[in-house]
Amino acid sequence: MIDRSLARPARRRTLLLGAAVAMLASGHARPALAARPAARMHATLISSEPVRGSTLARSPARIYLVFSEEIEPSLGGIRLVGPGGRVVALKPAGDPRNVSALVGPVTTPLDAGTWRVEWRIVSEDGHPIDGDFTFVVAAARPDSTAALAPPPAVQQPRDSTALEPAVAVEPAKSAFADVPLLAAALRGIGVGFLTAFAGLLWFFGTRRDRARQPRAERLASSLAIAAAVTLVLHLFVWTLAVSPDRSLGGEQLSAMLISRVGRIEVARTSLAVLGCWALVLVRRNRLALLFAAAAIAVSSATGHSAAIHPAWTIPMRAIHLVAISVWLGGLLWLLSLDRSNAAGVGTEAQRVSSAAMLAVIAVTVSGIVQTKFFIGEWADLVRSPYGYVALLKLAGLGVLVLFGAYHRYRVMPKLAEAGVVHDFARSLRKEVLVISVVILVGGLLAYIPPPQH
Repeated sequence: MIDRSLARPARRRTLLLGAAVAMLASGHARPALAARPAARMHATLISSEPVRGSTLARSPARIYLVFSEEIEPSLGGIRLVGPGGRVVALKPAGDPRNVSALVGPVTTPLDAGTWRVEWRIVSEDGHPIDGDFTFVVAAARPDSTAALAPPPAVQQPRDSTALEPAVAVEPAKSAFADVPLLAAALRGIGVGFLTAFAGLLWFFGTRRDRARQPRAERLASSLAIAAAVTLVLHLFVWTLAVSPDRSLGGEQLSAMLISRVGRIEVARTSLAVLGCWALVLVRRNRLALLFAAAAIAVSSATGHSAAIHPAWTIPMRAIHLVAISVWLGGLLWLLSLDRSNAAGVGTEAQRVSSAAMLAVIAVTVSGIVQTKFFIGEWADLVRSPYGYVALLKLAGLGVLVLFGAYHRYRVMPKLAEAGVVHDFARSLRKEVLVISVVILVGGLLAYIPPPQH
């Protein structure tokens, strides 16, 4: 038996810990919420020093790269590959005068010959981008004057959409084929488990019949464990993906932790783990729901929403995720009920159906608003990979609406009849399968660059 007088201080400490994690995430997300024009998706290299294809009389003192949006300097990497395959790894840093710049000092004079600059950054939406270009060194003497002043393209307006490249720079390798698909899949699955866990727990906690529901309790615990494990794996894979040398050394972990996007990823994972702990180990359903809701809120500040019109898209994404959580959680709640009690299933089905109608409206409106901000023009829906996947998700939502209408108007009025409850359960399982696919498609959208604005 747990002494509740002793348990209360522990619960307070846990709540404070969760609040601290959420505040940490929100604090680092706050710069993204500041009103600013849209950024390009993803970051694009718009100027460089040296210029691509240029011939230098001397070895450069630095490599200076300017991108189309704010970047995470701590997660950036630059290396030079020269004659004979010689590799020079630079230690890049940000420019305090330009949040879109990455500077790599060249401390050792470069040999004469052709050099290839290979760069890798993490854009504001958390996605790794890489690219390369070449220049020629005619002599190996360092140019000591190169670092005295930034290149002309450095002084740029915040609206990077109005910029034209100052020099001809090779485009970033940000095509869909180069996206870390494992990280995308793990994030989509993890957030799906998280929303299902939170939604099921909410319906369980607000049920009218206070009798125990062991099937729902086991399902919620399984979802909580799955969400925590999957998001921990996602954090591991994502950290490898954004590391310039694909390693997990102390330097790379420190760089990840001091970046805004890295702290948000850590906060989301920590909250999911705390939610699992609260439900599975200490059996505090409300505390677990609080942690899960906080993790969902933090999730809304990642991906494209963090980089384009965040003052609108982050709240819309939060509404979108909460509505999906209610929708999916309601379906799982109905599946976990005792099917021998047709009257009880009918009562809960009415409650879930009413909540699902509101969720459908919220998912549709928030999805349309986000899509409009991301694509710019509606015609982009039929002429870009992002648009094709968005239309696929829309088709899935249409199927789900048909499922809901069928259940509400054809099945639920007949639940008292023999065998209908079991047919209802089979149909609900199919709907859960469809909504799971829709969630995975939505997770994939987070890793596909929307059309350029």
